Amino acid sequence: KKIHPQFHIPIVMISSVSKDEGPMVLEALDSGAFDYIQKPSLKPLPELAATIVPRLRMAASSIPPSKLRADALLPKLDHPWPHDRVIAIGSSTGGTEALKRLILCFPDQVPPIVVAQHIPPVFSEALARRLNGYVKFNVREARHGELLAPNTMLIAPGGQDMKIIRVPNGLAIDLSAADTKYRHHPSVDHLFMSVAAECGARAIGVILTGMGSDGALGMLDLKQAGAWNIAQDESSSVVYGMPKEAVAKGGVDESAHLDDIAAKINAKFKTK
Repeated sequence: KKIHPQFHIPIVMISSVSKDEGPMVLEALDSGAFDYIQKPSLKPLPELAATIVPRLRMAASSIPPSKLRADALLPKLDHPWPHDRVIAIGSSTGGTEALKRLILCFPDQVPPIVVAQHIPPVFSEALARRLNGYVKFNVREARHGELLAPNTMLIAPGGQDMKIIRVPNGLAIDLSAADTKYRHHPSVDHLFMSVAAECGARAIGVILTGMGSDGALGMLDLKQAGAWNIAQDESSSVVYGMPKEAVAKGGVDESAHLDDIAAKINAKFKTK
């Protein structure tokens, strides 16, 4: 909070913070920290270098996104969205703040929402609690086997992979241990591909700021299944990596400034 406003330099936090201190990390990210790396207990530093070095390089080369609107000026929508759709969101670096700004614009009544945000295991619950305090619909960490429901946003637990499956009474959450075929967990591709398979044209895919390419293949699956997809644009992204790759793969129907994505989704619902 002291360094960033004065020097405007990218900050990467590295700390062995416990689960109880999760809100402190999220507050630091909200205050301008570029990224956070959890230092596992007793893990040799050379093993962690593979994580630290790319994050530092990305932070050093990052360009601050164009000025965002003040939270109080965000265009809050008041028209309920249809409950027979599913919104799937994927995000990574910069995503905790992007998710907050995105849902601040959502109406109070929304269809089921599922989220894969790259985050350490100890912080996903804290993120869900934090986001839940900003909106009138429910935001919580997903539980294995629970049903998707209107007015509920489910965030994948950190360090696990999440998908949706069809069960006799609807769509349910399926959680599994991190699959080694994916680099990041929760995997955005894993979630998006399952939404494509189970929801098809009744889905809307959203890819937000983040480094790497996770979500690009899943978003292409969504589009090929008939879903409509939107990506955060470069000017408002902390890291224009995941959205850029999704656009390059051909899975994105439209790109928009973060503060305008909710309005674009709203307009799409009105045309269906």
